[in-house]
Amino acid sequence: MPIIIFCLGLGSIISQLVFLRELQTTFQGNELSLSLILFSWLFGSGIGGLLGSFLSSRKEKSIHPDYLKNLLSLTLLLSALWLFISLFLSRGLKPILSISPFEILQPGQILLISAIVIVPQTITVGLSFILICSIIQNPLKAYLLEALGAFFAGLLSLILIKYSNSSQIIWGIAIIYTASGLLLLNRKRPYYRLLLIMWTFCVILSLTMLTKFQKETQNLRFGPQKLIYSTDSIYANIAIVRNNNHSYSLYENGKLSFSTEDSESIEEWTHMLLLSHPAPRKILLIGGGVSGVISEILKHPIESIDYLEPDKKLIEAVLKHIPQSASYGLKDKKITIHNQDARIFIKTAPDKPEGGGLASNSQSHKYDLIILNLGGPSSLQLNRFYTKEFFEEIKKILNPEGRFCFSFESKEDILSGQLLKYNTCLYKSAQSVFPYLQLIPGERLTLIGSSRALPKIVPEDLSQRFKERNILTAYFTPYHIKAKLFRQEYIQKKLEENSHITGISPVRDMTPKVSGRPAFGGAISNGVNRDYHPLGFFSYLALRGKQGWLNFNRIWEFAGKIKLIYGFGCMESQTIALLAYWISAALILAGFGRGHILNLSVFSSGFYGISLEIIISLLFQINLGFLYYRLGMIVANFMLGLSLGGILFIRLEKTGLSWKRALFLSEIALGIISLSCAFILKDNQLAYFLLTLLVGIIIGFEFGIFYSRENTITVYILDLSGACLGSLLTGLILVPVLGVYNTCLLISSGKFISAFFLRIQKR
Repeated sequence: MPIIIFCLGLGSIISQLVFLRELQTTFQGNELSLSLILFSWLFGSGIGGLLGSFLSSRKEKSIHPDYLKNLLSLTLLLSALWLFISLFLSRGLKPILSISPFEILQPGQILLISAIVIVPQTITVGLSFILICSIIQNPLKAYLLEALGAFFAGLLSLILIKYSNSSQIIWGIAIIYTASGLLLLNRKRPYYRLLLIMWTFCVILSLTMLTKFQKETQNLRFGPQKLIYSTDSIYANIAIVRNNNHSYSLYENGKLSFSTEDSESIEEWTHMLLLSHPAPRKILLIGGGVSGVISEILKHPIESIDYLEPDKKLIEAVLKHIPQSASYGLKDKKITIHNQDARIFIKTAPDKPEGGGLASNSQSHKYDLIILNLGGPSSLQLNRFYTKEFFEEIKKILNPEGRFCFSFESKEDILSGQLLKYNTCLYKSAQSVFPYLQLIPGERLTLIGSSRALPKIVPEDLSQRFKERNILTAYFTPYHIKAKLFRQEYIQKKLEENSHITGISPVRDMTPKVSGRPAFGGAISNGVNRDYHPLGFFSYLALRGKQGWLNFNRIWEFAGKIKLIYGFGCMESQTIALLAYWISAALILAGFGRGHILNLSVFSSGFYGISLEIIISLLFQINLGFLYYRLGMIVANFMLGLSLGGILFIRLEKTGLSWKRALFLSEIALGIISLSCAFILKDNQLAYFLLTLLVGIIIGFEFGIFYSRENTITVYILDLSGACLGSLLTGLILVPVLGVYNTCLLISSGKFISAFFLRIQKR
């Protein structure tokens, strides 16, 4: 039985990571969907736990002694089968529901798809866990063994995600589940050998069909387009498709990156940027070079281009599978390709070696022109390149006369509504670092920032440079320049006017400031996009929202109107008011449940554990940008901590430790960790893993107390109920509305309140 419990924990976590990644591609890389996916996972586990409690509590004498083992075996077999159904649904459910493959989904749609894909699978997981607890009559042992299996799953995921596709991983988990199910059956039964033969046949047959299943289900994501190539890197799912007109498109995490049929707009955008600088020599290009931008830049008299593209697989895929890529200039001697994250590169500012090629770290230098070509802050992974903090790093590596350029979705005729709010948020973010901003209107608004006052961009100057540089183009001409700049003054005036209006973001600004810097209670000021309150990303989601009854913008606007969230109007008092309201409400709630303080502690620990895990994951994505490669390690460390915490409780329980005192100290420790995690977690990966391990140890210790003093199913359901609520609130409302700092403050205050009532009850 121990090996079966271990395998259940192993398979559960690996499948969770697989479906998290698959659904992220379905939801176009929207990290806020993480909370809704986890909610579905926890909800299904809770339903399975209740079902397991009902089935295992039957006491009729007519039930065979092997009833529970046979039921567990059947559950594991069903779980293995549903893995493939879930994988099919995660890729093909949008077309089935008549949802466009390229539509940005809203919370209701995300929750519906997540529930259909995940809930049936997790019902079997929850059912299996409760059945195991009933069979071995030792829930704490089952809890520890499952957590140990989950730890090894996190370690194994680092290899599997990098070298195997989702179908191969799911096939392996299905083999583990079915083998575990067969081990539970009575081997003396006459049909056992027949089942082994059938199992072996099914394993071989499914293996031969695995490649076709992977290809056919991947094709479902792209509708009428034909999938040419698909692979997973540590950063994203990369897919190349061929359209009906024989053009090619590149998708990253399900979102269109570029299309070869957009060569006209690429040509126009690139030359407008290069012509805006009188003499660009050294250029830094961040992303998007594989779209053909580099070949257009090379038409100007430049000396060198440093091209930052952390995902080496992306460049290899384009060069191999898009015929036109041979003319994109990626192999030119003036190009140095850095397979490195832009934020890390800019902090170290490595120089490129002579003769091009891959760069090596050496003496830093500055650039005449830095071009950010990532399309806009459409995810947390991308938003980190549109924040005030990143712009400040950019400013350090610009020459005194240098310029920084970036573009995002806009309109050049009428700029209003949510689009104006989105544009203004990014405009103000750039303006907070670069005092002199100029712009080029269009369907992609381009901002050009500098530290010094530079000559205004006028059509005459750009046309003259175009002729002097003798640029050969297929579509772009001097006549385009005047047309592009025709609405320049109108757009800049609209942005400047809107910059002075409060509430430009999808949620109201509530950042207290001390001496010009954000205080603990907040992460932004005046609607500026910041690392720990990514308003650029939230504004993008609000912009792309459908006019339905439930979308991100409606949820955030409703939350923003609640007085409990915003408190008083004074910026310096908002955090104090927020905390006062929250503590008052929690004290009243806890007061009513004072006689059941242990149950409240179980609920709050479930809420706390999932909330902090979501926050740690979001912080990892914000600071490092490759969450889904390291998410397995974060989960592994948390699960290892749970096991170690449970073992620690077993050891200390023998010493006659007071459980109330131990629980009180644990609650205080968790509150302190939540309060400080946003300051501790920056760009050091080790800090994330150690902090997650520490949190896991404390929560595992607490659950040792809970399982030793309460009914198994009671603890299981209360834990999942708190986790369900925490997953919904944290990712969907608290972080977008309050920011990371205030969310950590709220979570920590909940633990301090729980500790307070434990102390009161003891007295």
